[in-house]
Amino acid sequence: DLPCVQDRLNSYKDAVSRVEAENDDLNNRYNAMKHRHASLRPERDEICQRYKTEFEAGQRRAAQIYVKYCVDLVGSVTTPRINSGSSVSEAIEAVQAARDLNEERRRIWTDWNQNIECWRNV
Repeated sequence: DLPCVQDRLNSYKDAVSRVEAENDDLNNRYNAMKHRHASLRPERDEICQRYKTEFEAGQRRAAQIYVKYCVDLVGSVTTPRINSGSSVSEAIEAVQAARDLNEERRRIWTDWNQNIECWRNV
């Protein structure tokens, strides 16, 4: 009976040793990953900041291009009251005003054209 208990005790001690070794290994790997994560944080922060800076610069450039397009568009209808330094919202307002003016001109032209229709065959 005693050898059986001794075998079980040895088996238990072996199992405990394996669990402790595995636990130590996991702790070592966790600490290594934690250290690696901490070492990557500055690089990650730099990449995020660079992305943010470049994204915002791209947004500003896109807004400038859009405003320039609006200046050209409004200029095809009337003298633009906006310039390349105007804001996007100012450019949108100017385009809407130019569209309204163009529609008014089109209505006047259509009315005039209808009024002179009777003179075409004279």
